Amino acid sequence: MGHIDKSFQVPSDECGFDARDVLSICTGLIPDPQRLPGIYRVLGYMTGAPVRISEFETAMRECKTYLLYSHPELLALELPEFGCIEDAAQWLEDEASRLGGVVTVKRH
Repeated sequence: MGHIDKSFQVPSDECGFDARDVLSICTGLIPDPQRLPGIYRVLGYMTGAPVRISEFETAMRECKTYLLYSHPELLALELPEFGCIEDAAQWLEDEASRLGGVVTVKRH
């Protein structure tokens, strides 16, 4: 019987990411700087390469367009007026929970 190499994996064309990170890309709302590593992971996955700081705005804009196209339910999001940063963070948490905590993202 031959050896099966279990370390070889076919790269997936889609992956689940924290809904808060995806929502931040779609809305531009980043109330907590600790979310940035997750946002960068989503952007890097979607673009196929690590995103540099100088590329952040462009990647956000391009990935937002693709995410909204791929997930039309995100088009219905309306950002309310926030009284404080904590309100913005809570809104992000609530919306992420409503989406099930994870959003499946396809490579761009």
